[in-house]
Amino acid sequence: MKKMYHFLLATVTLVASVAMISCNKTDDDFSNNVPQADPSEVLFTWEGGEKDITVRPTQGTRMTQDWFFVEADIPEEAVFTKERVIVDTTKTPGVKVISNSWVTLTVTDLGRQIKVKALRNRTPSQRAIRFTGKCNNNRFSFIVRQKGISY
Repeated sequence: MKKMYHFLLATVTLVASVAMISCNKTDDDFSNNVPQADPSEVLFTWEGGEKDITVRPTQGTRMTQDWFFVEADIPEEAVFTKERVIVDTTKTPGVKVISNSWVTLTVTDLGRQIKVKALRNRTPSQRAIRFTGKCNNNRFSFIVRQKGISY
């Protein structure tokens, strides 16, 4: 009985220490930080263009594991509306492309850098999309907005 107790105690300790190592820890910091996008919102004019987003932990300096895409939705809708996107891995290792009809995300450097490219908006209405990523059980999101054409 005593051996069984020690075995269970060792197993629980091992599981707890593995759970503390998060995907967004720094090499010298084993705290369980939540990843965040910096900036958490980018705004484009109707003409489109390119901007960069950095994914980093709330504490520490660098992400050490890759995050993965969970979903995209329209942030202003009263009812949760998912947006259809295409997730594609490229021939370059570690590079992913996430896109829909008007915006393309190129994710590089272990998910630390995101290049956002928006196409020209030819309508007067503005548009927005929120992307959600996940690293272990920690979720983060960022919003891409684009103004409508102005005459």
